[in-house]
Amino acid sequence: MYLYPKNIAEILEFHVIKEHISSRCTLARAAQEVLTAVPHTDFNRLTAELSKVEEVMLLINRTNGLPALAHEDCTKAFKILKTGSGTVDEKGFMAIRQLAEGYENIYKFLHQNRELCPNLWKEIQHRPPEPQIVQSIDKVFDNKGNIKNSASPTLAAIREELQRKRQQCDRIFYKVVNRLEASGLLADFKESVHENRRVLAVLSAHKNKVNGIFHGSSGKNMVVFVEPPETIEINNEIARLVDDEKREILKILTELTLKISVYYPVLQEFEDRLVDLDMCKAKALFGIEVNGCIPAVREHPTTLRIVEGFNPVLLLHNRQREKKTIPLHIELSRHKRIVVISGPNAGGKSVAMKTVGLLSMMLQSAFPIPVSPESEFGLVHSLFGDIGDAQSMENELSTYSSRLQRMKVMLRRMNKRSLVLIDEFGSGSDPELGSAIAMVFLEEIQSAGALAVITTHFNKIKALAAQLNNVENASMLFDRETLQPLYQLQVGAPGSSYTFEVAQNVGIPPFIIQRAKEKLENSTVEIDRLLVSIQQEKQHLEYQKKQLEKQLSELSALKENQEIKIKKLEEKLEKQSEINRHHSDKLIWGSRFSQLVNAWEQNPISSNKKSISQKFWKLLQEKSAENNRKRQAEQLEKKEKTSKNLKKLLTAPVQVGDQIRVLENNLIGQITDIRKDKYQIRLGNMMMMLERNQFVPLSNKKGKSTTSEEKRNTSPNDVSDVQN
Repeated sequence: MYLYPKNIAEILEFHVIKEHISSRCTLARAAQEVLTAVPHTDFNRLTAELSKVEEVMLLINRTNGLPALAHEDCTKAFKILKTGSGTVDEKGFMAIRQLAEGYENIYKFLHQNRELCPNLWKEIQHRPPEPQIVQSIDKVFDNKGNIKNSASPTLAAIREELQRKRQQCDRIFYKVVNRLEASGLLADFKESVHENRRVLAVLSAHKNKVNGIFHGSSGKNMVVFVEPPETIEINNEIARLVDDEKREILKILTELTLKISVYYPVLQEFEDRLVDLDMCKAKALFGIEVNGCIPAVREHPTTLRIVEGFNPVLLLHNRQREKKTIPLHIELSRHKRIVVISGPNAGGKSVAMKTVGLLSMMLQSAFPIPVSPESEFGLVHSLFGDIGDAQSMENELSTYSSRLQRMKVMLRRMNKRSLVLIDEFGSGSDPELGSAIAMVFLEEIQSAGALAVITTHFNKIKALAAQLNNVENASMLFDRETLQPLYQLQVGAPGSSYTFEVAQNVGIPPFIIQRAKEKLENSTVEIDRLLVSIQQEKQHLEYQKKQLEKQLSELSALKENQEIKIKKLEEKLEKQSEINRHHSDKLIWGSRFSQLVNAWEQNPISSNKKSISQKFWKLLQEKSAENNRKRQAEQLEKKEKTSKNLKKLLTAPVQVGDQIRVLENNLIGQITDIRKDKYQIRLGNMMMMLERNQFVPLSNKKGKSTTSEEKRNTSPNDVSDVQN
């Protein structure tokens, strides 16, 4: 993404977010890559990175979290493995082992949870772990990072001999210590070590009474250190063995270096994967912290819709102060590409504008952002900003001159893939002249087709915004009763600057304010009053609209309840009719059976009884056949009813926000976007695309539940049977 001016990211406080996310990284390299992250415009790469972050968020929420990613720095060891010059030391091999083992744990974890993270698994599955790396290192090192005696037969022999010599040296040395201690020649601490050789701590007053090699004295010359002659020869042997041990260890490490160097490309790939995953984890943790998500991203910047969006810097700051943050709702589209925000000072105009820019930069850097999943962002290729005072002492540019310089660059380079942010549009010069130039600039921005968010206090710019196509006014709300800003953006009408109200709120004397009003032209005062009245009227209309929507919702609920009651009564009547028919059938069949029983009892002749038995058996067959016909009819009716209900649900209209049930796995999700014949569904923190015949709605209208009969007659098994 092209950024102008160069410090626009710093002005939008993008660095604050990067520092916050980098602090959550466990690997130094991952933290550095987060700090140097910049927004980019490669759509395929961006969507792939965002999907990985989203999957990590899902893994954190659904599992106990990712396995540990931390390992010691392998840079020095990698350099030796790559160039083949040198030997990796013990610390380097332990770092390599941590890396290989950590990668193996991550690989197994992603394989076990591959259904939750298909993109992460797809990226890692072609590179399975190499257990030989850990096995080779474990043959040489123990679990504390020390080289084993079994690393080589020679090392085992050297260490065995070394241990024997040291024990022998200890016995000789302690005999000398005991003899001299009894003579009172030694200091309190008796002995010390100098250049890996044990020495006696002899009091300076008795140094001439003890033979041996002098190894120096204490700081105040109160004690001298002497190697007794009895241990000189054996100490020399120990020194030789220690030197042999070092040479053998170097030989072992050199052989292991050569063996592991074959795996250098694999180890490098292991680290790249863990660093990438550590970055994704840090981003995901940030997303969870700010209750963020990955909204829809479009390849072309025809739409930028922020629903319940928060400026993350302000959100984190307010949380520390336990202060509420007001969400932002703003939309730029093909038919409304520019929004001009007006309203009182300190009312949130600049914050709203900066929020749009910061969220765009974050999302195009593959960071989750604190917005509703219904939000939507187009991919912008350039971000231009004119925010704050850019006066340059070096170039002797005034504030207004520097603003004109920036505007010149914007006009030359902006296009339909640009996002433009301008604060206090037209300020810095004579209000009449400055607003006139700003009006022409606004027309040029509109002609270029760029997306733009602009703040201003000038009524002429507000008036021009109301006249131009694809440009819309918006205002920050202000409570005239409390004289406090509400920090809420209202789109559709310009707002007053509430100059006199703000002055009154900060304690300016009333007579000063009155004198100021008298100096204004009547037309200016009337325009400001008109803007205030328009804003108040719009607030009143919004309140009435909400009340009407509430009443309509209550009426709809009442109507639905009445329909349910009527349906229940109809079902009850139908059920009672069925019971009556059933009883009537029982009476008829009972009468026929009763007649046969009476005939049997009244006819003692066997031939007659045989005839009656045949009639009885025939009657039983008729009854059985009738029961089978009824059972088949009921099953057919139930199947037709189920099929009808399913067909009704599969063709029921759905919209963004509706809850649905996925037919394949019976999971419940929510529609977040509709793209022609494809539907974007959110399942927890995971997004998936489905066709209409792959799910049924849980509600036909937003907020309206599926009827109890539909729920009862359409089970997941019924649905799968019909689809098959």
